[in-house]
Amino acid sequence: MNMLRILFIGKSGSFSILPLMAVAKKYNVVGIVESAAKDINEKNVIRNKIYRLFHRIKQFRDLKWFAKKFNAQYFLLTKNNVSEMETFIVKQKPDICCVASMSQLLRKSTLTIPPYGCINVHPSLLPKYRGPTPLFWTYYFMDIEGGVTVHYLDEGEDTGDIIKQESFPIQLGEDPSRVMHKASQLGAELLVHSLDEIVAGTAKPKIQRHLPCPHRARRIKPEENLIDWQAWSIERVYHVLKGGRSWHKALKPPALLFCFEWGVKEIDRQLNSKPPGSIQLDRQGFYAAHPEGKIRLRLAFSPSRVISSIKKIIKYVA
Repeated sequence: MNMLRILFIGKSGSFSILPLMAVAKKYNVVGIVESAAKDINEKNVIRNKIYRLFHRIKQFRDLKWFAKKFNAQYFLLTKNNVSEMETFIVKQKPDICCVASMSQLLRKSTLTIPPYGCINVHPSLLPKYRGPTPLFWTYYFMDIEGGVTVHYLDEGEDTGDIIKQESFPIQLGEDPSRVMHKASQLGAELLVHSLDEIVAGTAKPKIQRHLPCPHRARRIKPEENLIDWQAWSIERVYHVLKGGRSWHKALKPPALLFCFEWGVKEIDRQLNSKPPGSIQLDRQGFYAAHPEGKIRLRLAFSPSRVISSIKKIIKYVA
């Protein structure tokens, strides 16, 4: 094992865990910082325990589990303990910080702690889709080229110099979990290659800060209606619904069905006169009406909606 000391920052999801596992096979992971959701406060013990329980149910193995596996120190980062995180990082004496998904930007004072700086794995071909939700906006603009970029972190939002970058195709209506898995695997590979080049002194970063970002991957507000059912082709509506159902509420089941979400199946070009965007039912089942046809739907159990509902209850009573 290479003795380069790595401090890893990420979330308990595949886009963080696969790169972490790849790095740990070759390098010495001395600390892991888990970036909690923005509404998590380290002072609220009950909510933190529920947060961790839900992630274990969803992911089975979270970053805290991997910290124990790799004999690395663990820290839960929230919006209120950034200064404590910096103290934690200093104590671990890392040579470099590796980031793969987090809820906030690192301070300049944090970026300068490791001698080799901090590098980040981002699921887009920078400078395209700088920001927190690149996968949704990749679907939104029907971009058939996905990708991953490993870059140095600076004070900007995904503007640091590019170390490695590679693309992959996205098919019409391809399941976003499959796309994210491809991005996670590619990100793991590129992160290890980037570390290899940094250690060997052969990395040749490309400046991208001056390049324009065609579409910033901003967060989606719950009340936003981002689909134009009249002007968009049925293919675009289908593609965005398929890829973006985790981020927007275009197809929101009734409140009584809080355990379910609409799964998007396929395009059916039977013409209909129902209001565009409305949920209808025929002999073949549920569908979303579109001027060019029907987008077939199915009710699917949604752990994320259950978790979201319980979080709202906890937030209300906390």
